[in-house]
Amino acid sequence: MSATTHHRRDLFAFGRSDRWGLALLVGLVGVVTVVVQVVQPAARWVGGDPMPVGYAGRVRVPALDALGVRHEDGSVTALVPDPGTTVRVVDLLLGLALSAVVLGAGWLVLRVMRDVAAGDPFRPVNVTRLRVLAGLVAIALPAVWFGRASVDAAALTRLGPDLVVLVLDLPWVPVLAGTVVALLAEAFKLGGRLRDDVAGLV
Repeated sequence: MSATTHHRRDLFAFGRSDRWGLALLVGLVGVVTVVVQVVQPAARWVGGDPMPVGYAGRVRVPALDALGVRHEDGSVTALVPDPGTTVRVVDLLLGLALSAVVLGAGWLVLRVMRDVAAGDPFRPVNVTRLRVLAGLVAIALPAVWFGRASVDAAALTRLGPDLVVLVLDLPWVPVLAGTVVALLAEAFKLGGRLRDDVAGLV
């Protein structure tokens, strides 16, 4: 009578299919980012189409204004027919910068997860990768955000200075996410030290 041993698959294990799925997801996010941030703005510029700019400002509702009904400011998307060559160029450069950040961050995540799947997550190079990823998320993304806000304000001045409304809305989410990644990098560094200490005792 022979006994058959069945090995149950760990549902939380990061296997080959998971790596392929993550790679496809990261690639899809990168392609969409390039299309939205670079290809579409370039196509609008070449085609002479207006530049869409979102801003927070006064919403004009003639029917309510005629009745004397007051209403709050809201989010509006303005179409700027001629924002200027400088605004167009800087807008494209910011799109390229954001695309580079997204693609770079995705590549770093894939490299780290490859070592995690191989059972060697605490390599020193992964600590460096996570620190770079933290910098991209916590520093580069907010920098692009502030640049985009400046470009939008410059474009809106073509429609009228009264449309430019400065709203203090800092990008806290990327800063907090980058902080978490930085803490994760330190945890990986500590894990590597513990692994080396255990290996030295054996």
